[in-house]
Amino acid sequence: MTRPLLAFYGDDFTGSTDVLLQYHRFGLRGVLVLSPPDPDEARRLAETYDVIGVPGIARSLPTAEIGPAIRPALTALAAPGPWLVQYKICSTADSSPAVGGLGPALAIGRELYGARPVPILAAQPDLGRYTAFAHHFARDGAEVYRLDRQPTMSRHPVTPMTESDLRVHVAAQTDLPVSGIDVRALEDGTAEARYRSLADQGALVLDAMTNDHLRAAARMIDRVRDGRPLFAIGSGGLSYGIAAHLTGRAPDLAPPPVLPPAPTLVVSGSCSALTAAQIRHAAAHGWATVPLEPDAAGALPVAAASARARAAFAAGAPGVVVHTALGAPTRDGGLPPERTGRAFAEIIRACGGVRRVVVAGGDTSGHTVRALGVAALDVAGPIGGNAVICRSLADGRELVLKGGQIGVEELFTTVQQGGSTSPAPLT
Repeated sequence: MTRPLLAFYGDDFTGSTDVLLQYHRFGLRGVLVLSPPDPDEARRLAETYDVIGVPGIARSLPTAEIGPAIRPALTALAAPGPWLVQYKICSTADSSPAVGGLGPALAIGRELYGARPVPILAAQPDLGRYTAFAHHFARDGAEVYRLDRQPTMSRHPVTPMTESDLRVHVAAQTDLPVSGIDVRALEDGTAEARYRSLADQGALVLDAMTNDHLRAAARMIDRVRDGRPLFAIGSGGLSYGIAAHLTGRAPDLAPPPVLPPAPTLVVSGSCSALTAAQIRHAAAHGWATVPLEPDAAGALPVAAASARARAAFAAGAPGVVVHTALGAPTRDGGLPPERTGRAFAEIIRACGGVRRVVVAGGDTSGHTVRALGVAALDVAGPIGGNAVICRSLADGRELVLKGGQIGVEELFTTVQQGGSTSPAPLT
């Protein structure tokens, strides 16, 4: 049977590569095109790929600017008649009425794909992100916290999460009514009936505590589509559930092919404690670390950081990390991601002989890749810890786009070695 086409817009670049990874695990081939394709190009891509994604930067945009930014992509993705169009959000659901708001996506998605309730599924159990009775939870280390008490997200420098009830959180970003479908309906098979009974709602938050719940949510989506493309908002957990349901198989967790070791440049605009631990682990294994902080005049010393990175590679360092923070931001609120992304792109170009690059930080990654002028990416291979090596279709450069809270502590050294860490079991 021909596989149905799946499409998505990613509100940041790291999340977009996560969607590719989830589908890749189920044998579905995907591509990221960095500019919305015209209708003919979208149809041509659909002849080769199972999944077409357009990565964006909506999560870091003022909400008033999101509509014009996402409309071309959501319109283009309708052309080949997809089974589902996903507006990909982070599994921590970080957004606000002022920045990264979901209201424009809800309005445009309903306009283009039908005025039906939009499923919203943020949970991603394999990352420690859960939704129960609409309240969202996120793991930090060994502990799981309600989202408004999670150490990182409750203090996020741009979109601090002060509300764990996703119905309330989303309702503050739209004039549409928001309700939910809880875990009981997913488990007892009444989710479809619940969805249809809430036809007057603008959006429905879906619970999920396990991967079985993700599959159940996907089954519900299949039944309420009524043969038409459906628009949904969700994390990589939604992608996992859709892939599992449509392919009817378990994810492929066999060790991926090992790429040859290669010098690796990491540029990090992340303020997360996990990224800080990854930087320290790399430093303990012979990597050079280069802080990138504004000088007395407020300028970023890009040339000096580039020179230090090149010197470290010339001296035989296996990798170099250029970073704006080690955990907490070095200045109030951290550096603007647009400014950081432009600086990182300059540093990557200055280290042009280095073909394997990691960009850490969800907001930073999008601005960095755009500044580099990358046109399209596909999957070179997963590397464990929900990270994936992508490959630029134009020049073969290998890129890992990593959200702040993604990956294992040894991720950077694993990328450099081209190997794999053991991913958490997915069932």
